[in-house]
Amino acid sequence: NLLKSNNINLNDIDYFAVATGPGSFTGLRVGIATIKGLAWSLKKPVVGISTLKALAMNIRDTDKLICPLLDARKNEVYAAVYEWDGDNLVTVKEDCAILPNELLKSLNKPTVFIGDGIDGYGDIFKNALRDNAVFTPHNLWRIKASNIAKLALIEIKNGNAQPPESIMPNYLRKSYAEIKLNNLS
Repeated sequence: NLLKSNNINLNDIDYFAVATGPGSFTGLRVGIATIKGLAWSLKKPVVGISTLKALAMNIRDTDKLICPLLDARKNEVYAAVYEWDGDNLVTVKEDCAILPNELLKSLNKPTVFIGDGIDGYGDIFKNALRDNAVFTPHNLWRIKASNIAKLALIEIKNGNAQPPESIMPNYLRKSYAEIKLNNLS
Protein backbone atom coordinates (compact mmCIF):
# COMPACT_ATOMS: atom_id res chain seq x y z
CA ASN A 1 0.00 0.00 0.00
CA LEU A 2 2.85 2.41 0.79
CA LEU A 3 4.46 1.91 -2.60
CA LYS A 4 1.13 2.04 -4.41
CA SER A 5 -0.01 5.24 -2.67
CA ASN A 6 3.26 6.91 -3.72
CA ASN A 7 3.19 5.55 -7.29
CA ILE A 8 6.40 3.60 -6.74
CA ASN A 9 7.07 0.23 -8.30
CA LEU A 10 9.13 -2.29 -6.34
CA ASN A 11 11.65 -2.27 -9.20
CA ASP A 12 12.18 1.48 -8.64
CA ILE A 13 13.89 0.81 -5.30
CA ASP A 14 17.67 1.04 -5.58
CA TYR A 15 18.63 -0.23 -2.11
CA PHE A 16 17.04 -2.04 0.79
CA ALA A 17 17.80 -1.38 4.45
CA VAL A 18 17.09 -3.55 7.47
CA ALA A 19 17.68 -3.46 11.20
CA THR A 20 20.13 -6.28 11.90
CA GLY A 21 19.87 -6.31 15.68
CA PRO A 22 20.34 -6.81 18.42
CA GLY A 23 16.79 -7.76 19.29
CA SER A 24 14.31 -10.61 19.19
CA PHE A 25 15.92 -13.59 17.49
CA THR A 26 12.75 -14.48 15.61
CA GLY A 27 11.92 -10.88 14.73
CA LEU A 28 15.39 -10.33 13.31
CA ARG A 29 15.24 -13.55 11.28
CA VAL A 30 11.87 -12.63 9.78
CA GLY A 31 12.84 -9.05 8.92
CA ILE A 32 16.20 -9.97 7.44
CA ALA A 33 14.79 -12.91 5.47
CA THR A 34 12.10 -10.66 4.00
CA ILE A 35 14.60 -8.01 2.90
CA LYS A 36 17.02 -10.64 1.57
CA GLY A 37 14.23 -12.19 -0.49
CA LEU A 38 13.14 -8.88 -1.96
CA ALA A 39 16.68 -7.66 -2.64
CA TRP A 40 17.90 -10.96 -4.04
CA SER A 41 14.94 -11.32 -6.41
CA LEU A 42 15.40 -7.74 -7.65
CA LYS A 43 19.23 -7.95 -7.69
CA LYS A 44 19.53 -4.94 -5.35
CA PRO A 45 22.07 -4.28 -2.57
CA VAL A 46 21.21 -4.16 1.12
CA VAL A 47 22.40 -2.09 4.06
CA GLY A 48 22.26 -3.52 7.57
CA ILE A 49 21.71 -1.04 10.40
CA SER A 50 22.23 -1.51 14.12
CA THR A 51 18.96 -1.52 16.05
CA LEU A 52 20.73 0.36 18.86
CA LYS A 53 22.06 3.08 16.57
CA ALA A 54 18.62 3.56 15.02
CA LEU A 55 17.18 3.90 18.53
CA ALA A 56 19.88 6.40 19.53
CA MET A 57 18.87 8.56 16.55
CA ASN A 58 15.67 9.42 18.45
CA ILE A 59 17.77 11.70 20.68
CA ARG A 60 18.94 14.94 19.06
CA ASP A 61 20.48 18.18 20.21
CA THR A 62 22.39 16.87 23.20
CA ASP A 63 26.01 17.07 24.25
CA LYS A 64 25.48 14.06 26.52
CA LEU A 65 26.37 10.48 25.71
CA ILE A 66 23.43 8.48 24.35
CA CYS A 67 23.03 4.93 25.60
CA PRO A 68 20.28 2.82 24.06
CA LEU A 69 19.36 -0.08 26.36
CA LEU A 70 17.32 -3.11 25.41
CA ASP A 71 16.52 -5.82 27.92
CA ALA A 72 18.58 -8.83 26.84
CA ARG A 73 17.29 -10.96 29.72
CA LYS A 74 19.70 -13.07 31.79
CA ASN A 75 20.50 -9.90 33.81
CA GLU A 76 22.10 -8.28 30.75
CA VAL A 77 21.27 -5.42 28.44
CA TYR A 78 21.95 -4.94 24.77
CA ALA A 79 23.66 -1.58 24.73
CA ALA A 80 25.94 0.78 22.84
CA VAL A 81 27.14 4.31 23.49
CA TYR A 82 26.99 7.17 21.01
CA GLU A 83 27.53 10.91 20.90
CA TRP A 84 26.77 13.60 18.39
CA ASP A 85 29.59 15.30 16.52
CA GLY A 86 27.73 17.95 14.56
CA ASP A 87 25.31 16.02 12.34
CA ASN A 88 27.14 12.71 12.79
CA LEU A 89 26.19 10.12 15.38
CA VAL A 90 29.55 8.71 16.44
CA THR A 91 29.97 5.30 18.07
CA VAL A 92 31.76 5.50 21.42
CA LYS A 93 31.06 1.87 22.43
CA GLU A 94 30.03 -0.81 19.94
CA ASP A 95 26.88 -2.92 20.30
CA CYS A 96 27.25 -5.44 23.11
CA ALA A 97 25.39 -7.75 25.47
CA ILE A 98 26.65 -6.65 28.87
CA LEU A 99 25.93 -6.59 32.57
CA PRO A 100 24.70 -3.12 33.61
CA ASN A 101 27.53 -2.68 36.14
CA GLU A 102 30.08 -3.41 33.42
CA LEU A 103 28.42 -0.88 31.10
CA LEU A 104 28.79 1.80 33.77
CA LYS A 105 32.57 1.69 33.23
CA SER A 106 32.03 3.13 29.71
CA LEU A 107 29.93 6.08 30.88
CA ASN A 108 32.37 8.85 31.77
CA LYS A 109 30.06 11.84 31.35
CA PRO A 110 26.34 12.69 31.58
CA THR A 111 24.30 10.11 29.68
CA VAL A 112 20.82 9.95 28.15
CA PHE A 113 19.33 6.45 28.34
CA ILE A 114 16.67 5.25 25.91
CA GLY A 115 14.88 1.93 25.52
CA ASP A 116 13.06 -0.77 27.42
CA GLY A 117 16.18 -1.71 29.38
CA ILE A 118 15.43 1.32 31.54
CA ASP A 119 12.46 -0.51 33.06
CA GLY A 120 14.55 -3.32 34.50
CA TYR A 121 17.92 -1.66 35.03
CA GLY A 122 17.35 2.09 35.26
CA ASP A 123 17.83 2.11 39.04
CA ILE A 124 21.36 0.74 38.66
CA PHE A 125 22.31 3.62 36.38
CA LYS A 126 20.47 6.23 38.44
CA ASN A 127 22.11 5.08 41.69
CA ALA A 128 25.58 5.12 40.16
CA LEU A 129 25.35 8.23 37.97
CA ARG A 130 22.78 10.23 39.98
CA ASP A 131 22.03 13.51 38.14
CA ASN A 132 24.28 12.42 35.26
CA ALA A 133 21.67 9.83 34.23
CA VAL A 134 18.75 11.12 32.15
CA PHE A 135 15.94 8.75 31.14
CA THR A 136 13.80 9.32 28.07
CA PRO A 137 10.02 8.86 28.17
CA HIS A 138 8.43 5.69 26.76
CA ASN A 139 7.20 7.45 23.62
CA LEU A 140 10.82 7.72 22.40
CA TRP A 141 11.57 4.01 22.84
CA ARG A 142 10.35 2.93 19.40
CA ILE A 143 12.77 2.38 16.56
CA LYS A 144 11.75 4.51 13.60
CA ALA A 145 11.98 3.26 10.03
CA SER A 146 13.00 6.80 9.07
CA ASN A 147 16.09 6.50 11.29
CA ILE A 148 17.04 3.24 9.61
CA ALA A 149 16.63 4.96 6.23
CA LYS A 150 18.77 7.96 7.30
CA LEU A 151 21.54 5.72 8.59
CA ALA A 152 21.32 3.56 5.46
CA LEU A 153 21.78 6.60 3.22
CA ILE A 154 24.99 7.44 5.08
CA GLU A 155 26.23 3.87 4.62
CA ILE A 156 25.31 3.90 0.93
CA LYS A 157 27.22 7.18 0.40
CA ASN A 158 30.20 5.55 2.13
CA GLY A 159 30.01 2.58 -0.23
CA ASN A 160 28.84 0.12 2.41
CA ALA A 161 25.90 -1.51 0.64
CA GLN A 162 26.24 -5.28 0.37
CA PRO A 163 24.81 -8.14 -1.63
CA PRO A 164 21.73 -9.50 0.17
CA GLU A 165 23.29 -12.86 1.03
CA SER A 166 25.96 -11.15 3.16
CA ILE A 167 23.51 -9.47 5.58
CA MET A 168 23.37 -11.39 8.85
CA PRO A 169 21.57 -10.83 12.14
CA ASN A 170 23.62 -9.31 14.96
CA TYR A 171 22.44 -11.43 17.87
CA LEU A 172 25.42 -10.54 20.10
CA ARG A 173 25.13 -13.89 21.86
CA LYS A 174 24.00 -17.42 21.14
CA SER A 175 20.33 -18.35 21.26
CA TYR A 176 19.04 -20.66 23.96
CA ALA A 177 18.74 -23.44 21.35
CA GLU A 178 22.41 -23.01 20.32
CA ILE A 179 23.55 -23.06 23.95
CA LYS A 180 21.52 -26.18 24.62
CA LEU A 181 22.87 -27.87 21.47
CA ASN A 182 26.45 -27.08 22.49
CA ASN A 183 25.81 -28.56 25.95
CA LEU A 184 24.65 -31.81 24.34
CA SER A 185 27.88 -32.14 22.35
